Amino acid sequence: MRISQEKIDRIQKTVMDEGFDVLFTRLTVNALFLTGYWAGNDAVAVIFPSKGRPVLLVAETEYDNAAGEVDQTNLDIETYSFESLDELRGITNSMVVSALPGILKRMGVLKGVIGIEQSAEDGALPRLMGDFKYPSVPTWNTLKDTFPNAKFKDATSLINRLRMIKTSEEIDAIKKTITIACMGFDAARKAVKTGMTEAELSAVLEAEILGQGTGKNNVGYSRGFSSIYAGSRSATQWTHWACSTGRIIQENEMVIMELGSVSDGYWCDLTRHACAGKPSKKAREIMQIVLEAQHRGIAVAKPGVPVGEIDRTCHDYLAQKGYDREYFRHPCGHGVGFTYHEGPPVHQACNILLEQGMLLCVEPGVYLPGEFGIRTEDMILIKEGGAEVISDYPHAF
Repeated sequence: MRISQEKIDRIQKTVMDEGFDVLFTRLTVNALFLTGYWAGNDAVAVIFPSKGRPVLLVAETEYDNAAGEVDQTNLDIETYSFESLDELRGITNSMVVSALPGILKRMGVLKGVIGIEQSAEDGALPRLMGDFKYPSVPTWNTLKDTFPNAKFKDATSLINRLRMIKTSEEIDAIKKTITIACMGFDAARKAVKTGMTEAELSAVLEAEILGQGTGKNNVGYSRGFSSIYAGSRSATQWTHWACSTGRIIQENEMVIMELGSVSDGYWCDLTRHACAGKPSKKAREIMQIVLEAQHRGIAVAKPGVPVGEIDRTCHDYLAQKGYDREYFRHPCGHGVGFTYHEGPPVHQACNILLEQGMLLCVEPGVYLPGEFGIRTEDMILIKEGGAEVISDYPHAF
């Protein structure tokens, strides 16, 4: 990935306007945003000054990988010594105490205002997905001890705000993720049958993304994380504890397939359906109502419009059709891209104005307790004249 000078200039202007001399970030999701590098684990950092060239700091053992993936036209890659058979080293001390002073001295910000991710409460998976970590008190204490003349200021909200706007290169990367995710839907729709479990169908979907998506269109690594809910359980799929189970799929049951998928660090969030047989007339009718609600919500999404108008439009239409908050019990979406779920929230209380380059999912639904649930979820890109749906995959059962 190449980070354009235009993007660097935009970030640096905001960093300077907010009173920072430099950003020091350790969350792998922010390293991806700032440099285009999807780290293997949490042993990376980015030093992003308000003036001059940003630095991606990686362990010596990760340099070859980073140098092979990151265009260094507009930034530098530097290393620190981490792995050792002779002494026990921690990432924070190796990175902050050994490598960071020289970098900040060269940038002339040893006594400046350093922005840190002090209030970050979420992140995104690195390539080593079973081992997610994030910086906390030990990092902040080490920084303060190492740079007693600097001032530290929380930059979490600034970084999150900047991440809402995607560049054309990032949008292209997310579109690749969508293409691969839809391969998983194809495989699941072909495989679904009476007698298989939700977990078995989920395994088919995720295996397609890993096995066939990895390597497609020059993608280095793809993974999918699906929640399959069948029959009456699909009416509770909107809950935050949703996951596939060993429940057996019955004939003619509706199946919701919620999918978060990542390719080389860039995420998509989509929902589609399958049916082990023939969907009922009622299910088909509600699907059309939900699709119309989504269509209306997307139609109001234009630059300068509050994000909340999307949610309000979808909820109002479904309420007119008899499916009020009792049946549509969640906000209508969120930002997507560097993580599975990020800002801005597509919620009626959100007054953030839509801007070109924002990437959102819009996901209205109707959930009938004891019967089934229907939710459709697509991703949209905010452009000058309105919203473009970038997840063109059939909704038919």
